[in-house]
Amino acid sequence: KSIFLTISIIIFAKIIKSMVYTQSITPNVQPAEIYTSCEPCPMCLAAIYWAHLDKVYFGNGKTDAKEIGFDDSFIYDELALPREKRKLPAEMLLDTEAIHAFKMWQKKEDKIEY
Repeated sequence: KSIFLTISIIIFAKIIKSMVYTQSITPNVQPAEIYTSCEPCPMCLAAIYWAHLDKVYFGNGKTDAKEIGFDDSFIYDELALPREKRKLPAEMLLDTEAIHAFKMWQKKEDKIEY
């Protein structure tokens, strides 16, 4: 299982790298698309949204993936829930202090817009 996890993380890192590379060379100049063997998992889908890609083409759906043991439905279901109802506890800490980092970002003049 740890080998699979390591390989998955490496593949994900390469996806992120290629998306960031594509966007940094030609930001919003030409359409950026991705072709994949399966509908993206939640982690890859988030990376695709962050990279502002224009379209995803895939061969197999998430139901096909579930049928062969790659079941991400639990994650999709969890993300649809309010934070307090998810199985993984998540607690906001130091929010009044943490907001200062966002305020500094807002004031930053040389920032790269998201």
